Formats: sequence, C-alpha cells, structure tokens
Amino acid sequence: MQRSALATVVLTFGLLTSSLAPAWAGPATIAGAFKAASMAPMNPKKATLAPMAYVIFCSKNPGECARTGGSADVVSLDDGMVALLDQVNRDVNKSIRPKADRPKGPMKDIWSLAPREGDCEDFAITKRHRLMAQGIPSSALLLAVARTSDGEGHAVLVVRTSDGDVVLDNRTSRIRPWREAGLSWVKMQSPEDPRRWVSL
Repeated sequence: MQRSALATVVLTFGLLTSSLAPAWAGPATIAGAFKAASMAPMNPKKATLAPMAYVIFCSKNPGECARTGGSADVVSLDDGMVALLDQVNRDVNKSIRPKADRPKGPMKDIWSLAPREGDCEDFAITKRHRLMAQGIPSSALLLAVARTSDGEGHAVLVVRTSDGDVVLDNRTSRIRPWREAGLSWVKMQSPEDPRRWVSL
C-alpha cells in the first residue's frame, strides 16, 4: 500500500474511533456534559425508615453519620471537583473486591468502611468518608438505595452539585447524572440530617 493511501486509512480510522468514544471519557468532558444538561436535583418525598444496617453502622461509627455544613449545601461542579469525584470513585472501585454479604437478611447485612472486599453499601460509605475528609459537607453527600434494571437492591453515593445530582456507583467508573444511572430510586439520606432518610 502506498504511503498516501495508508495515511488516508489511518486518518479515517482515527476519525471513526474518536466519534465512537463515550461522551463521559474523562473528568474534563464530564463537567461540560453536566453543565450542558442543566439537571434538576432528585425530589425527596417524605420521611421513611433508614436501612437497619445503616442504623447499626451509625451506632458503631457516629462520626460518619454526624451532620457537617449547612442543610442545603451543594458543591460547585468545577474542574477540580469533577477531578476529585472521578478519582475517589475510581480509587474506591479498585480498592474493594466485590463480594455480597451472606447470608442475606436485615440483621446480616453489615456496612463496613474501607474493607478489602464488600458489597455496594461498603463502596458507597467509603466514597462518602473520603469525600467528607476532603471537606465536602454531609448535606452534599447522600447515600441512596435503589433497584437495578434486574430488580436487585443496590446502594450508591449521590453527590449534590450546582449542576444537579450525580451518582458514584461501584458498577462503573463513569460519574453519571442521577436520571442516567439506570436505577429505580427508593430512598436516600435527608440533606438536613444524615441519620434521617426520605423516600424518592
């Protein structure tokens, strides 16, 4: 193949692959996509019971469930914040080996902070812990319970931002708007009080 023809093939392939690249490929594109979307925040409905495992976790780790910051705090979704959320999401997803609690049951589900192996709740509380250590207020870091498209119970961390609520999920390294997380929402922590939960 002649050099000019080869160059044309390489250029064409590069253009095709770049057009197929995901819009959420990295932190820089995440910020732009969120701001363009101008998302509405999640809509809490009424008070509901907190998960029993969360109540037990709080009794053992009261500092993790204490309120910090104001009741309506959100974080500014600038490049620095996007980079921080992206790093924490990826680091925690890599640091914990997925393993479901067994046997199942309300008193058998144990929420553990930064374990070597654990299930979705352990990922979510570990991400929340790391972000709170960076000074993000509790009212902007909300644990949430939902169901996957298969009907399986799932927990994630929702971050309230100036451009809407975004989701940090152990199933993916992508940070996504809450409407695009592929989840049916059940309940989450109240922004006013981390020990209270509200239905969605």
